Amino acid sequence: MKSFSQYITEKPAQWKDKSDEREHNKLFLQSLKVMPSSPKQKKIIQQMNVLRKKNGLKPLEENET
Repeated sequence: MKSFSQYITEKPAQWKDKSDEREHNKLFLQSLKVMPSSPKQKKIIQQMNVLRKKNGLKPLEENET
């Protein structure tokens, strides 16, 4: 388990492309509006993961949103 000081010094993930970040945020909001674990939500999460991988971020699992 991380200590409090490790959480403070840890830098948040940085997006390489701001337009990808905006697109990811739009997809994230869409994924919250659809039925959880539905095929539509899974498709949206796959699109989000493509953007995340492109920018060097950890991909989401389908049950994280």
